[in-house]
Parts: sequence; C-alpha cells; structure tokens
Amino acid sequence: MNTATFHSIPPVRVALVPAMADLYRKHRPELPDQFAGHWQTMLEPLWGEAADVTTTSVVHTASDLSSAIAAVEQAGAACLCLLLMTYTPSGELLPPLLRTRLPLLLLSSAWDATLPYDMTAEHLLRNQAMHGVMDLTNALRRHERPFVVLAGHPSQPEFGVRLQAALCAAAGARAMQSARIGRVGEFPGMLDFTFSEKSKDSALGFEVIPLPPESLVQAALDADVDDLAAERAWASGLFQRVPDMTAEELDAGLRISLALRRMVLENNLNGVGMSFLSLLEAGAESLPFLGASRLMAEGVAYAGEGDILTPLLQTALRHTCGATGFTEWFCPDYARNEILLSHMGECNLELAHPGRPLLLRARKFAWGNCRRVPVAVFQMRPGPVTLVSISEAPPRVPGAFQLLGVRGDLLEAPEHVRLEVPYSRLRLPGGLPDFVESYSRHGGTHHAALVYGNALPALRQMTQYLGLAMQELTA
Repeated sequence: MNTATFHSIPPVRVALVPAMADLYRKHRPELPDQFAGHWQTMLEPLWGEAADVTTTSVVHTASDLSSAIAAVEQAGAACLCLLLMTYTPSGELLPPLLRTRLPLLLLSSAWDATLPYDMTAEHLLRNQAMHGVMDLTNALRRHERPFVVLAGHPSQPEFGVRLQAALCAAAGARAMQSARIGRVGEFPGMLDFTFSEKSKDSALGFEVIPLPPESLVQAALDADVDDLAAERAWASGLFQRVPDMTAEELDAGLRISLALRRMVLENNLNGVGMSFLSLLEAGAESLPFLGASRLMAEGVAYAGEGDILTPLLQTALRHTCGATGFTEWFCPDYARNEILLSHMGECNLELAHPGRPLLLRARKFAWGNCRRVPVAVFQMRPGPVTLVSISEAPPRVPGAFQLLGVRGDLLEAPEHVRLEVPYSRLRLPGGLPDFVESYSRHGGTHHAALVYGNALPALRQMTQYLGLAMQELTA
C-alpha cells in the first residue's frame, strides 16, 4: 500500500517594503518610525506559516527603493510586497520597479478600519495611501509592468486569507522565473512545446540546461553498487512486484533511473524534460520511467518528450498548491464522457491511490531496442483536480506564454488489468466533445500539469504577477 505523504507548500520569502513620501519625513520626521511600527503590529498576525517576512527600512525616494530591492534580491526574496503607508509619488517608485523582475504585490490598506464622522486631519493623514496606490498602478500599467494589488483592512478576516494566497501565487511566479529545467533530448516534429528564446527571456527568464543523452547512458553504466542496492530495497519496500520481471530488467531500469536523479542533483535542477527516443538512440538498455516517477514524488518536476514547459509549470504549482504531477490527455471515452490520463510510464508516486495496488511491472517497449522497462502501475487517488497546460502564446494574445486551466474529477475506476502504465480516468463538468473542441481551439497542449483541488484562483494571480495570458475552460 502506498504510504507517501503530500509535500507541504514551502514558506514564501517575502520582502515587505514600507513607503512614505519624502515630503512627510521632512516636515514630520517622527512619522516614518511611527507608521512602520503600527503596520508591523497590524500585519504580523496575518503572515502565518505561509511567509518568511523581512521588513526593510522605510523608503522615500527612488534611491531608497533601489537599495532596498538590491538587498532583498541578494537575500533571495520571492515576492516584493510594497506597502504605501501614506501617499507616495509614483515617480519615485516606478523606475526601480521597472528594473526588477521580482513579483510585485501592492498592499492598498488604511490605518483605521473605519473613518469617524468627527475625523481630524490626523485621520486624513493616516488613511490616504489609497490614492498613491492608484497613482502607481496607473503608471505600472502604462509601462506594462505586471503586478497584483490587494485591498482591504487587516482587521477583516478575508484580508489575511487573500494575503496568504497572493504570497503563494507570488512564490509560484518567482519559481517560474528562476527555475532550472533540464532537457534530455527532444521529440522531432512535436511542436506544441516549442518556444522562442525571445519569449522565454522577455516573459520569464528561466534556464534550460541541456543534458546529453549519451551522458545519461554512461552514468547508468557507472552506477554505484551500493546505490543500486539501496534502490532495490526502496522498490522492494514500496511496490508489489509482478513475478515475471527479471533481476536484470529491474537493475537496468534502476541504474538509468539513478543516473537521471544524479544528473538532476548535480545540475541543481527544479525539473526535467526527457525524450525516450533520444535515450534509445544513445544506446540506453532501459528507460528511467521509475526514476521520473520517484523524482516527482520528491518534488522535482518532470515531463516526457523533452517538454520543459510542463515541468516549469509544475514547479510553480508546487509552490502555490502543493504536490503536482505530469500527465497526458491520452484517450477519450466518449460513451462514458471520460478521458483516460496516462503516458509512457511516468506518474508522481506521491499521488497514488492509497487504497489501490501499487504494482511494479516490466513493460515491453515497442518503440525502440531495449529491455522490458520497469514501470510503476497505479491509479491516482480520486477527487477534484485542476489540469493546466502552458504554451507560447500567439502574437495576438497578451504575454509571451499562455496558460489554459480546466477543473474535473479523477474517478474511482475499476482496475485496468491489462495496462502496463500508470493511468486514471477523468470526468469533466460538461460534455467531452465540447471540451475537446474548446481545448483544441484555445491552443491547449497534449501534456498537462495536474494538481488536486481548485488551482484556478492561484493561477490567475500567478499569471497577473508575470503578465501572462490565462484562460479557464468550463467545458
């Protein structure tokens, strides 16, 4: 029985930057410390476990903000949270914000939750930041600098909930910008995952690390004996092994799986896209489908066919929503209004149905000259899920990349005893023909990142941070 637990969402490293017009500091020098202390007290209970927050000194000028941003970037911040405590001119804030790619969250709040009818000039001073936020967002929008704005008062319970969600979305956006995704070959002629370097650099900036297939094959041959023994013990403890698999077949699969995991570690990768054709052409005697499934369970994203965009998206989803996996829209079942999700043999072990068999089969591989390949065969646990695709956007769509999201339900299906790959059945809210037509019309790819629950609100905010297009399909 599968006993894996779901990865928790790591805390977001947040840089809180309080701002105040220099005019106020010059005429009332006590205000910056007074306001900063108040806001520290107001916001402290709201961060929760979702954020690791560093608060900078109060910024008044473009120079102040530039210095603050440089420091928090050096410290590895994932979100720049800008709090206008009073009116602050956009002309002082805009230039440094245009120079940084940090996801930008603007807090539009107020000192007091309500304005009394007998308010004084101090009430006006304490609660006037809103028009500064409007000044700044107008300027940001005209310069096409993406941002998310969050309005409300810290005393309102929903404000804290929305704040934590916005921070998780920022972490996902930053993960996309800073990800290192390895690529082991490509699948010739498969165009839905291709993109231009210009689009990558202008919109996201993630790194693509080429991993020569020949190096992976050689690393498999050089696998350490003790590491191989540990892999055998791991497989023996987790899977129900189908008896006809030979020791040679298992070891060949484990060796190349070890090689893949080693390359991920040595290159400090967040994810990897792998083409089985490239490995077979390089002389691989087996394929690392088992290793890819384990990597995903350990938090490293993956996709087949050398697709690196889907691992990039999984990396972001892991920061916003938790455990995620790779799948493919494989076969339609029009009579049952269902889709079979599957692939060549890779699926996140962490998502396996805890009450169903977790088998280890030897799959005869018809698409190249290699041994039978060890594959983990299981269904994912049933429940509501969100599936998302990412691709380069056509010229008429704002943003260099587009995300396409759809919600559905993984079903409790009978065992498909003849299948030698991981699989699950998905049902969507509307009719299957309508979905296939709509998804295809909007340019969805044949691969998808899968996450449990409703990830669409998080994805909406994440794309706002990055300036990408987001389309939600209801059928």
